[in-house]
Amino acid sequence: MITSIYNEKEGKESLLLRQFRDFYKEVIIQKEMIYDSSARTGDDIRNRFAEILKNQEIEAHEYGKGYGLSFYKEVKYVMTALADDVFINDIAWRDSEDWKDDSLEVRFFNTNFAGDHFFDKIDVLLKNADPVSAEIAAVYFLALSLGFKGKYRKRPDSDDLRQYKERLFRFIFHKNPDSEGERLFPQTYQNNLTEAGNRRFSYLKLWAYGIAGSFLGLLILSYIVWSSMTGDLMQIVDSIGKTMG
Repeated sequence: MITSIYNEKEGKESLLLRQFRDFYKEVIIQKEMIYDSSARTGDDIRNRFAEILKNQEIEAHEYGKGYGLSFYKEVKYVMTALADDVFINDIAWRDSEDWKDDSLEVRFFNTNFAGDHFFDKIDVLLKNADPVSAEIAAVYFLALSLGFKGKYRKRPDSDDLRQYKERLFRFIFHKNPDSEGERLFPQTYQNNLTEAGNRRFSYLKLWAYGIAGSFLGLLILSYIVWSSMTGDLMQIVDSIGKTMG
């Protein structure tokens, strides 16, 4: 039985996947602002993320009640780990070293080992194979597809990242990824924001599909399609597919 947290005011849309989409959209915006303004500091960015996460937690509690808040905290960990990875490893900027000591993970979870723990949590999720966790598995899948590497960043020859994505894919979709599906797995989330006036931006499309088979009749299926385009303005596809009940 698969369940999904959705916001009734917005229709049958996955709340968790929409929150993940909104958070990562902000990651891209803040990343762009670093290149546009040398005055942008790590504290500015962390404070903005803190505001978003606080509002999302309130929303998860309101619409998902107790179990919704529990699920959100899991997703929150994934989002903070992904953002930390971006602002520590993906951007050459003055505050990258300071971010290591004052990461979002440290601020919100008082830990500093997401590079390992991220994958430990996936292992537990897949071992338990609880259908209720399919939506959370989709969030892990999205984070890996966006380029989170954690402890495997220093092991470029490792095949573990691909295997994790394939295992999550099978858990979510109940089938093996085919050649077409594998092309949906990007290896990085770099936006190539280094040259003003001729920047190549990657943007994200998130689809969520649902299949009846649970109390809510929702099976969250997640795909990522990355495209690149040249232009002066960052363009992000900020729509998420409605689940089909």
